[in-house]
Amino acid sequence: MIPITIIVPVHNSEKYVGQALETIEKQSIGMENLQVIIVDDCSSDRSLSILQEFEQRYPDQVVLIPLKENVKQGAARNIALQYATGEYVMFLDSDDMLDRNACEKLYVFAKHNDLDIVKFQYYNFIDGDEIVLPQEVAPPHVFDCRNLEIKKQILMKQFLEYGHSDKLYKTSLIYEVGAHFKEGITIYEEPQFTYPLELAMGRCGVMLDQLYYYRHHSASSTGGENPTPVIEHAKAQLDLLEFIKQMPEYSFLKAEINVYFYMTFFIETIMFSAESKVSSRKLNREEFRWMQKIVLKEIKTIDENEYIHSNWYFTLLYELCSNVKDLDENELDALFSLVEELNNCIQENNSQEQKTREILYSIRSIIAKNNNLKRLDILVPYGGRHGSVESLVNKTALYLLEKGVHVRVVQLVWSGENWTDDRLDFYVLKDEKVESVNEFEELYSSFVGRTYTPDIVLATAWPYLAKVARYGIEQNSDKKCKVVSWLHTPIDVLTKFGTGTLSDLRNADRVFVLTKYEVDKINTALESELAIKVWNPVCMESQEISGLKQKRKSLINLVFVGRLSEEKGVEYILQSLSKVKGEWILHLFGNGEEDYENKLHNLAIKLEIEQRLVWHGWVENPWNQMKCEDMDFSIIASDYEGFSLVAVESLSKGIPLLSTRVGIVPELIEEYGVGYLFDKDCENGLSNLIDKIMSGALEIPTPENCRKSIVDYDEPRAMQDFFDKLLFVLSN
Repeated sequence: MIPITIIVPVHNSEKYVGQALETIEKQSIGMENLQVIIVDDCSSDRSLSILQEFEQRYPDQVVLIPLKENVKQGAARNIALQYATGEYVMFLDSDDMLDRNACEKLYVFAKHNDLDIVKFQYYNFIDGDEIVLPQEVAPPHVFDCRNLEIKKQILMKQFLEYGHSDKLYKTSLIYEVGAHFKEGITIYEEPQFTYPLELAMGRCGVMLDQLYYYRHHSASSTGGENPTPVIEHAKAQLDLLEFIKQMPEYSFLKAEINVYFYMTFFIETIMFSAESKVSSRKLNREEFRWMQKIVLKEIKTIDENEYIHSNWYFTLLYELCSNVKDLDENELDALFSLVEELNNCIQENNSQEQKTREILYSIRSIIAKNNNLKRLDILVPYGGRHGSVESLVNKTALYLLEKGVHVRVVQLVWSGENWTDDRLDFYVLKDEKVESVNEFEELYSSFVGRTYTPDIVLATAWPYLAKVARYGIEQNSDKKCKVVSWLHTPIDVLTKFGTGTLSDLRNADRVFVLTKYEVDKINTALESELAIKVWNPVCMESQEISGLKQKRKSLINLVFVGRLSEEKGVEYILQSLSKVKGEWILHLFGNGEEDYENKLHNLAIKLEIEQRLVWHGWVENPWNQMKCEDMDFSIIASDYEGFSLVAVESLSKGIPLLSTRVGIVPELIEEYGVGYLFDKDCENGLSNLIDKIMSGALEIPTPENCRKSIVDYDEPRAMQDFFDKLLFVLSN
């Protein structure tokens, strides 16, 4: 088998094609080891006669295919691929050149390492300039992409990129995948060929040698601006995605593929539009709106893709899909220019930090001005001054107020006090007990009828309230108002307490919940995608801890923060600790009913552990009252928690968890390894865990890893994410 096939598409290249062919002719591997397939794409100059002369010199090595009509370079390469017989294939444009040792170096490296793809470097030069190559080149690298994690890293770090001319491809892989160039366009045709091959490759290599000389001149596609509208780039990427969806790799590389699609289809197209100096090439309103709809179809929420969700730049630009609608062409162009500026600042790392902040502010101002979220009701059943849900409602309402949203907190039944911030509009619909859900519905309906219909109703706490909100809106207005059910407690617990069921959630346009487990449970039960996860904001100021936590074995310091009550499992904690073999100390922050506190003290005396307990009582901020660096674990033994703020606060201080399966805790422990779970049904579940930790069989997670696990809950980030999701709901 011939080692390498070189494919050369030619169209009106009489000035350069002879030089390109000469660099093939002089390859150190020898012409006898090459197949050269040349496609003349209906040239009108002397190109064809130059090619015919070359074919006559090497009739056994050269396949010349003259076309009678111009099909563009993508189709020309596809035609050539049908005749390829070499073990490997590479491409050379008719105005570029190859290094003398290119084919030999590439073939030896590929063959020796059994590689499917070899990427090498190209040398950019302007026509007429002297080519000067570096004297020393770093050694090549080989990657075994049969290992899925390695392949993911290769794809996400874009080691190979999607240009076609800087790679050597195994011919059998091309045929196996069915890879082909997009036809009928003069630009953007490459990804449909290269990216599927990168998804399917087994082993690949990267050489740092500059083996391809890429010429820039006025007649090339890079020398002047190509007239092709940039929307064709987006269309090419969508065609590519549809092709990839038929590949087996799509099922286990979907997240990585969607990031690529998001970057190329949406972000890159915006960049190309911003860079273009030709108005006819730029994106118009209809084209941009079409792109928005496609992105939202393929990536319904940023939460479903860890790469997009964890990248603030991707997250910000995702807002352009969901929250920007009615800009004219000039406003769109200004927005795209801001995106281009932002991208340039990011490329320059931190050297443009102030400018980056200014651009971000400008982009967010456009998004906020453009969205239709002006009025929002937060519907609550009742409230009290010190409740965690009430605190969260206050914090959220004030944040939305700062965003220019008029917020009303609407409480159905008076609880004896005004617990909202003085800056908020607070309404109570009834002073006494409500007898039925129907009465709730009529109360809110009457309120909306007397006042106005909001853009969104946040129905908090109870599933019932989604039904109440929907009824109140539909009885009073034809206005399209969105209802969001915002649940802080597991749906099973809420159903048990009689505050609503899964079926009530069908009245909501979206359901905001606090854990992935609840998302899956609700969506599976309702056969929908109503539920999405939100992050409860936690203030993480002053979270740095001096020094590393020591993994003590002889003494373990434990802390409990919370109400001293039966449902918090305090008795179970004391009974479990009495069975621990080693030395321990437990700090308890919190209070409870006097009778129950006395019961706990008597139990401690009975178990002979009173001297190991430090009772601190209730304090405003327990984390500031303890030496967090001395605490080895925070214990949570609740029967249920809607969220478990204590867990997130503990981790923000670098303290890992020993916990029952409540709230957000299982997700954090299973994903980040920031503690251990125990089952209260197992009498010795907690004590056995502590024994293993003290014996060294289980490690104490590091403070750094604990803090890293909850970055999404950092208050500014969590509040912005919440606002973005409200805008997303409003726009869909």
